[in-house]
Amino acid sequence: MEAPCSQWKQFWKLPVEPAHRSLWYRLVHKKLYSQASLSHMNTRTTSAECHFCSCAVEDIQHLIVHCPRKWAIWIEVFNYYCPHLSFTQDDICSLLWSFKTFHLVDNPELWSLCCSVLAHIWRFHWRYVIQGTPFIENTIVKIVMSRFATLKRSLSDID
Repeated sequence: MEAPCSQWKQFWKLPVEPAHRSLWYRLVHKKLYSQASLSHMNTRTTSAECHFCSCAVEDIQHLIVHCPRKWAIWIEVFNYYCPHLSFTQDDICSLLWSFKTFHLVDNPELWSLCCSVLAHIWRFHWRYVIQGTPFIENTIVKIVMSRFATLKRSLSDID
């Protein structure tokens, strides 16, 4: 899925942390690792299986969106911030990989929210895999909501 030039320009203007933008950029350009990609590199990873749901193959879409534990985070955050909309896994993947837009929505704000969810899922996923830190969906949702609310407040202070 290729994003139009105008949407890339909006991407670079999003009010998000540089590390989060970098992560999203690497996601779009297929530069992130999953169990499936690591298992092909002869690393210590011996299995392409998801650590959370035992899905046979954890590709990057599964790691970020399709795993039931990750999907629960997306649903809770989006139900809170966009209660009038219903999102599917395909919608989230289209937002992440091709900057899909929706009518009657502040799309840059929606993209900023996606960026925050993406970054926190990524961070807590690898903390669990590498350090054994518990992956607690409710905690991740609270952190995402808190950080996003702080971002929105800081933007309203600028206006």
